[in-house]
Amino acid sequence: IYAWSMAADVLLFLPGGALMDRFGRWWVAVPSIFIQALALLTLPLAHTATTIGIIALAIGIGNGASSGIVMTLGSDASPNIGRPQFLAAWRLLSDTGSAMGPIVVTLVTLAWPLSAASIVMSIIGLVGSYWMGRWVPHGKR
Repeated sequence: IYAWSMAADVLLFLPGGALMDRFGRWWVAVPSIFIQALALLTLPLAHTATTIGIIALAIGIGNGASSGIVMTLGSDASPNIGRPQFLAAWRLLSDTGSAMGPIVVTLVTLAWPLSAASIVMSIIGLVGSYWMGRWVPHGKR
């Protein structure tokens, strides 16, 4: 299951970048986060290897298509003066956000089952998708 998810992830790295360059950042960032959030929302409903595999494949597709989007958006937003410092802070904050995922899952599972953690992470992803939809420009940069 993991191999199929990673295969989708790796195979979509290049097409995701091409899509981002051709149509703009919005067309990669928003759908990618949304697809992953929906997949996490359906994960508690999966009870067979096949359904878990389909959900893992969807997560791999969303993650692969969005490869590089965080630093690309950081480069787009960075000022001409102080760019290295801005990008260092951007990277620190994005890495902090990545590190928070397992912490949130752990804290949720202290009180509720693992399925609740999947739903909480999905809600965070749906909010993130909405936020990215509002913040990231629709057109090509």
